[in-house]
Amino acid sequence: MVRISKAVGVAIALSGVVLTSVGVVDGTISSTHAYTVSPEQQTDASRLLTLGAAQFEQQQFAEALASWESALVLYQRLGDRIGELSTLINLALAHEALGQFEAARVQLGSALTLARAEGDRSAETQVLGQLGSIYNQLGRYDEAIAAIRDSLLLDVELGASQISFANLNQLGLAYQGQGDLPRALTAFQQAQRAAVLEEQPLSEITAWLSLGNIYETLGNYGAAITAYESALETAQLTNNVQAEATALGSLGNGYIVLGQPQQALPLYEQALDIQQAIGDRQSALISQINLGRTHYKLNQASQALTILQSALSTAQDLGDHQSEANAWNLLGQQYRDQADETAAVEAFQQALVLYQDSEHHRGEVSALANLGQTEAELGDQAKAIEWFQKALTKAQAISDRATMGKLFSALGQIERQRGNTEDAIAYYQQAVAVRETILNRIQSLPPSQQTAFIDTIAVDYYALAELLTEQNR
Repeated sequence: MVRISKAVGVAIALSGVVLTSVGVVDGTISSTHAYTVSPEQQTDASRLLTLGAAQFEQQQFAEALASWESALVLYQRLGDRIGELSTLINLALAHEALGQFEAARVQLGSALTLARAEGDRSAETQVLGQLGSIYNQLGRYDEAIAAIRDSLLLDVELGASQISFANLNQLGLAYQGQGDLPRALTAFQQAQRAAVLEEQPLSEITAWLSLGNIYETLGNYGAAITAYESALETAQLTNNVQAEATALGSLGNGYIVLGQPQQALPLYEQALDIQQAIGDRQSALISQINLGRTHYKLNQASQALTILQSALSTAQDLGDHQSEANAWNLLGQQYRDQADETAAVEAFQQALVLYQDSEHHRGEVSALANLGQTEAELGDQAKAIEWFQKALTKAQAISDRATMGKLFSALGQIERQRGNTEDAIAYYQQAVAVRETILNRIQSLPPSQQTAFIDTIAVDYYALAELLTEQNR
């Protein structure tokens, strides 16, 4: 999935008004009640709310959390429901920024109860949309879809002229999490159009990146490259350097799956330069890992190992479990190439646990496949088949066609080595069928890019032809 700093994708509630940025529904928190409170206490609460907002924008999330917790106590003591509701929403944002998604859910649950008690439908629809986002983070996709749909229904009741980008984007992420890629694709397409209507370039960039990710998973690399290029163009036109770096990284990913690491390398380097210049350590870490992967694919083992070991240390320092898993997964490949299979298996198992804990399904498929490949190289074909079958089941569940093709090929190769010719033919035929689907979807790419992809899969066609010839078919 694509990552843009939460500092540019959240709302800060101040003095009862929700100031919106990318990804949040516009809304003003109102109340039908009159309050008589001490002006001094009210000022203290407002000051803390404002201080927390400033800290949040500086990415001082723990400090913002503390300020807003103090503000909440004051607002509750004053009986100021407007201030309390604003603060609860902000507390949820702070918890989300800190990766404390369950705590964010609890705060939003309280905010939802309060908004309904106050009859504030505008605040209610906003909180439901944010709840959908948190449920997505928790991997509770059914609940995410339910919350977002409730938000959409309320928007209609309130006379909204169009569905917001924020809700459409979160709906797409929920469907993607479920593995329902056709619905995810439709939601992201609608999100992109909504972003244009809302005149929100960053939202439009986010939608293009999400579309590219879906197309890439479906094996439609031509559409993926086009989407990533659209994201990059929009970022450059609006001088959004952070989004530009993200788009550069995604475009690099597209070239990697096309088998063109030499094209990806300068894109990752440009992304890293931008991220380091603006002090975006989290995104720089992702680019670092991508560079390590690219050097590995270019057979530059020493450079890859140095970069990945540094990235692993940074990921652990930042508490970024997904990036840590990615680093372990790539280090495992390095160790395997160095014939240190024991270290490789340990690295892949570390990655697998982290991917499973974070419900990162594509990462889980990759770790399972790597474990299968390692066992195959160790000569334990039964274990290799077991790992490959687990990976294949997961890949099919999320419609990851590119990986499905590789796994069918790996299983075909093992069955051929075991002398199970009919099973080998069946697996290679499935591999070729998947690859043919992908080939049909990259016709829009330049011939050189199509050829680069064909070169990566030609071995399967040759293997199938040899087996069929042996069987006089």
